[in-house]
Amino acid sequence: MSVPDVAKGVLVEATPSFLSEITNDIDVELTPASAYTITPTNDSTKAVLLAYPSGVYTVARTVRGSGVHQLDAHLKRIVEGCRGVEFNRGAAGETHKHAMGEPAEIATAMQPFRDPLLGARLVRSAMGVALREWRQASLSRHDVEAKIAVLVTYDKLEKRARLICHVDALFPPASQPVGVMVDGPPRQNAAVKDTQWIRDRTHLERHLSSEISEVVLYDAVAGTLYEGLTTNLCVLTSDPIGGHAYLASAPAGTVLEGTMLRLVHQVCGEMGLEVRRECLAVETRGSWKAAFLTSVAKPVVEVGLMRFADGSREWVLETGDEVVREIRRRVREHLTKLETRGK
Repeated sequence: MSVPDVAKGVLVEATPSFLSEITNDIDVELTPASAYTITPTNDSTKAVLLAYPSGVYTVARTVRGSGVHQLDAHLKRIVEGCRGVEFNRGAAGETHKHAMGEPAEIATAMQPFRDPLLGARLVRSAMGVALREWRQASLSRHDVEAKIAVLVTYDKLEKRARLICHVDALFPPASQPVGVMVDGPPRQNAAVKDTQWIRDRTHLERHLSSEISEVVLYDAVAGTLYEGLTTNLCVLTSDPIGGHAYLASAPAGTVLEGTMLRLVHQVCGEMGLEVRRECLAVETRGSWKAAFLTSVAKPVVEVGLMRFADGSREWVLETGDEVVREIRRRVREHLTKLETRGK
């Protein structure tokens, strides 16, 4: 089935019959398109994710038009996410981590996605079908980078697991530098990329405007910064004793680590630039050289303005740092090497 040119994206979902018949020997290369329902859509990734019960998701990007950047990392995120939550639904539809225990029918339905090999194969299959259908809709898309969102959830009303994949064009990052608002506590469960977070952060998105491109989460009591709503935050700063520069990002386990953050850390290693996982304390602002955001859509975007929602601070940050420019250049270089496997 081809997607009409009028639709910006394509939505693919595994059919109930396909999911009920899957086995460990599924061949993702031979899975027919008939195993999925394929629907043209103009809905955004966010709208699609919010149209289903809360579940585990990931958002990936293509590189050079076909391969998926750090594919293994995205597959692992889905599988480990499904293993890390119990798909019971509260009044608001949230997923619970280690709740009262899943009913047997839920555990059975979700088991394929918790299996490291089978879960990864299922997600790869859906991604491949969705990307192929989206490309085939228009010749103009063959050289366009795509954004691929995958959601795995349990539908209590339909009493079944659901595997959804949405593909549309990856828009270029915003012009640099950008402004950010500092507000809101850090997320409660940073280990799992759960669509409940998209619902929880709605009140913070009121800050977004032509001047403010992102909201950075903040522990007001500790005075520490964590991550953006959809990005990771990195700060180039200097050691208070030795004076040498290093890159700081929030400690592992306190933020949802994106695949681009991993790539940034990788290129820092190539450059001989130390990376420290430490709390980004506002009191260390005087030693900052630069700050930037990183994500699938924004590989390296410098922060020029940091405004606190409580009105206590507003910082104009220096931009154009040579080290940050080199990090950006190397990240772009890696993205052109068609790295389709995770590190």
